[in-house]
Amino acid sequence: MTNNSFDPSNYTRPPLFTLLGGITLAEALYAACPKEMPPTVKKAAQKMERTRRMAQAAWSERQRNLGPSSEEDVRTINIACGRSWSAFRMRLQAYASLPVEEYPRAARAAELVAVLFPEGLEFTQRSYVEQLAATDALLQRIADDKLEKDLSALCGPEFLTNVQRQLPRYRTMVQSNLARAAESANLAMHLKGLSQIIAEYATKVAATVDSDDELSYRRAMAALAPIDSYRDASARRSGGPSPTPEPAPSPVAPAPVAPAPAPAVG
Repeated sequence: MTNNSFDPSNYTRPPLFTLLGGITLAEALYAACPKEMPPTVKKAAQKMERTRRMAQAAWSERQRNLGPSSEEDVRTINIACGRSWSAFRMRLQAYASLPVEEYPRAARAAELVAVLFPEGLEFTQRSYVEQLAATDALLQRIADDKLEKDLSALCGPEFLTNVQRQLPRYRTMVQSNLARAAESANLAMHLKGLSQIIAEYATKVAATVDSDDELSYRRAMAALAPIDSYRDASARRSGGPSPTPEPAPSPVAPAPVAPAPAPAVG
């Protein structure tokens, strides 16, 4: 029986981490895996490394797809689209407010305001996806009912053209937002996968510890050291107390087995 007290629960429940934190921890664990570990541990290490690489690739792809776009860009596009509809409607309302006796087409303008904007500009206050659908439907109705000629004569062609010009940019913005939401869900899946595989790997390592074998304890502690280091670093960042470290292993004869400088798990 060794003098060391090994509690596997300290490692089989990995610390909480972000995706990048999990990627870093998995990479450190893979690098720290001693070459003397049994095949079951090496297999788990290889699986962990594949999971880490997939998570890294997913995160890199998301960063590429984000490009230069920002929340400010989204707000700018949304405001421009809303203002284009507001200007268009106000122009039509302005014509409708003229005295019909002197300007007979004011009656047609009032009719079009009622037909096209029965709820005013309420649709511009909805979610981006709903606003895109409403805009699409409204412009399609104008085209299907052949209202362009009347609207251009009453408002001037610039107002309808301005609305139509906003649609492609708005559609691109909405589709990008939906893609980002899908990517976020994908990253959450990778984060869960990393947490599971790190726990699986740590469990396999912990299972190699024999209470009568000092060497097995030292080897396992070398393999699991990145988890201790990660917890210590997290505690320092949060200002909390560092976790109580495992007791230092006592010397053994002959010289203790040190972890290999590079993993041999492939």
